[in-house]
Amino acid sequence: MPEFRFLDKKSQIFADAFYLGFIVDDSSLAAAHGNTTGSTHRDTPGTRIWGNAGPIEFSVGGMWQGGTFKQANNGPSRGVNAWSVNAQVSWRFSRWWGKPSFGVQFDDVSGGDYRTSSTSTWGGFLSPYSPSASYLDLSTYFNMQNVISAGPLVTLTPTSNTSLQLKSPVMWRNSAYDGIYPQSTVAFPYRPHGHYTGTLPQASFNWRPTRHVSFSLEGEYVFLGRNVRHSGAAQGAYVQSNLELTF
Repeated sequence: MPEFRFLDKKSQIFADAFYLGFIVDDSSLAAAHGNTTGSTHRDTPGTRIWGNAGPIEFSVGGMWQGGTFKQANNGPSRGVNAWSVNAQVSWRFSRWWGKPSFGVQFDDVSGGDYRTSSTSTWGGFLSPYSPSASYLDLSTYFNMQNVISAGPLVTLTPTSNTSLQLKSPVMWRNSAYDGIYPQSTVAFPYRPHGHYTGTLPQASFNWRPTRHVSFSLEGEYVFLGRNVRHSGAAQGAYVQSNLELTF
């Protein structure tokens, strides 16, 4: 859209449309016990609307996913009918120190149902990309598969070369009859009861003192739900620092 003004601020809204098609030879679906291995191809059209209207910054996207999953060792095939919705909305206070923004992030990614037959349609979305770890989970223990998440999002730019992000997504499984997925295609072996997974308070600090040097420090604590812990998982802290030299 052409530029416009809203609440006396320059504004612009953009729209993207895309298609992602991919084949994964070593794929798996969560089963009641363990995982069902095989190969899959996915067709994923989607769209994203993003930009700002005055101090309101937003990004809203959606994808539908079709395709097939072929079980290993000449096993049966099943169709795929899955989807993903992602949204971030923030209000930026550009006249305050650090130009902070306060908002919310919401994600809803469909899951499957391992109680159904091996030839029925599978509803689990397979992430066609490896999103930035800072988008959902710094530890990468949780991926954008079979998940509903919602939580506050705060960003701050104290100086021209530093930034700070704070967030605390609360996570549930979209389907209680699908697994919990890390950032790979193989689900964890845990099959807890209920939908609630956990809460992930996290912070990420970035500093770029020169054009050739950047430093980041990030941390997170994984508070798991009681049912997830009782199924064998353990909660804990994650801290990572990075020093990057660019030439």
